[in-house]
Amino acid sequence: MRALSFAMEVSKSTVQRWLKHKEIRRHSSAIKPYLWLGVDEKALVSVLGKWNPKQRQSYRKSNREFFKEDERQFERWDEQHVLQLRQEFLRLKDAVVLYTLHPWERDARLLKEALVKGPQFHLLIETACTRPSDELFGARRAYHSLFEHSIEEDIAFHIQSPERKLLVALVSSYRYEGPKVHEDIAKSEAKVLADAIKPAGGKSLVGDEEIVRILATRSKLHLMSVYKYYKDITGKLLDEDLNGHWALKQTVQCLCTPQVYFSKVFSVKLDEWTHEQVDMLNEMGGNNVANLKYEAARPESTYKKPKPDSSIEERSDFIRRKYELQQFVNSDLQLICPATTSTSSSEKKHSSGHRIHGLGHAFRNSWRKKESEQQKGTRKSNSTAGMVEFIGLIKVNVVRGTNLAIRDMVSSDPYVILSLGSQSVKTRVIKNNLNPVWNEQLMLSIPENIPPLKVHVFDKDTFTTDDFMGEAEIDIQPLVSAARACESSSNNETMQLGTWKASQENTLVADGVISLVEGTVKQVIALKLLNVERGVLEVELECVSLSQ
Repeated sequence: MRALSFAMEVSKSTVQRWLKHKEIRRHSSAIKPYLWLGVDEKALVSVLGKWNPKQRQSYRKSNREFFKEDERQFERWDEQHVLQLRQEFLRLKDAVVLYTLHPWERDARLLKEALVKGPQFHLLIETACTRPSDELFGARRAYHSLFEHSIEEDIAFHIQSPERKLLVALVSSYRYEGPKVHEDIAKSEAKVLADAIKPAGGKSLVGDEEIVRILATRSKLHLMSVYKYYKDITGKLLDEDLNGHWALKQTVQCLCTPQVYFSKVFSVKLDEWTHEQVDMLNEMGGNNVANLKYEAARPESTYKKPKPDSSIEERSDFIRRKYELQQFVNSDLQLICPATTSTSSSEKKHSSGHRIHGLGHAFRNSWRKKESEQQKGTRKSNSTAGMVEFIGLIKVNVVRGTNLAIRDMVSSDPYVILSLGSQSVKTRVIKNNLNPVWNEQLMLSIPENIPPLKVHVFDKDTFTTDDFMGEAEIDIQPLVSAARACESSSNNETMQLGTWKASQENTLVADGVISLVEGTVKQVIALKLLNVERGVLEVELECVSLSQ
């Protein structure tokens, strides 16, 4: 990588000024002795990560050639320098640039890019709902200065969907931030929400005047009370009742349960891990796969997942049982996570053999039920706890994604996770592509009690949690039934066996036809991704008998 530059390269005087700064001097190893040979990016990010807001402000004020005082009272970074630094730190996904900017300018630039290069609804909602009133107002002032437009008029211009009314109201909000909550009003507004949501059915709620008014004008403490009273009235959580209304659901979660929406697993201490161990976890699918694995054997009746309104004690106890004590891990499907201490070669061989044993167990089961119910019951009672009987395999070809959501500045780095019961597999990551073509075949074992095939799409991030890009479910029961029906047939002619009809009740783009092709039962499906602003995923399914 080229030397860190503001024009063509950093001048010696600039470097000296950086080194004079207390924190930079303390961590001077961030910049190599010979700057023209490159920059130690990891060390530099680590240094910047230790600065508090006052230190970052001090840096901006002490570098007048790069930052100039704006008439709206914030230090504005020169446009050309921003472009050059973004190119220099491209691999860091603009983390250094955004971190160094004045918070108002940072949010204004993020809002602008979320509009013109998306639009990225989730970023607009998160910014509007999580910033204190003064900070959001400051971002609006910076937006005026930078782009000579208001954020409200740009949202109205760029967004034509029903979400426009909600988004304009959210970014225009200047919420009361005091401690006073009028409980009677909160209770009455919870009833207003319940009356609006319950009869809606499949009708869009994002343009409902009362819902938008409550979410866009009330204080966060008031909305938390509304959230509590809504559960008292309906017996359900507000965000659960907003499933299918993703913009409203995300707004409610950001405002009422931010500790859940932005939660991080605190039992995994990354500062004690080596880079190799972190890379190993990423190769296995990152936190998303880990979460699926660590709850594989959780008894639903005994240990329920914490709800958004659960106490800190309940949440801490669950996380400790899940990650530290590993009480819910299925021993046959356990994710081999990197330990904080070194692992001997013999231990690695043992863990590898353990995984092979689980795979071998799956293949020892036959497709047909050749034994009587009594024999099966005897076999199950004598089998090791946690063993799962499989009736076949499903081969999934993840073909392509189309018009996927933007999760980075201008694009995304998408990958797909497939889950069937407690199993999960993932595709490779495709960099900077909103229309990725994977054509990647993945295999999963089909349990006797056939669950839906769950599809999750994520954007791969280097320094933050991978971003959600949508999800879907596929009912594979019809495909399995068709494969069973054709198993004893000798007919190899191509024919249509059935159809999964596209309707408003599912996410199919077109009918999913089940066909017999050269003796193999296949189904091609194109799915609209849920809980995201846009995106379609195309997959091909093939049912395979274990007896083949």
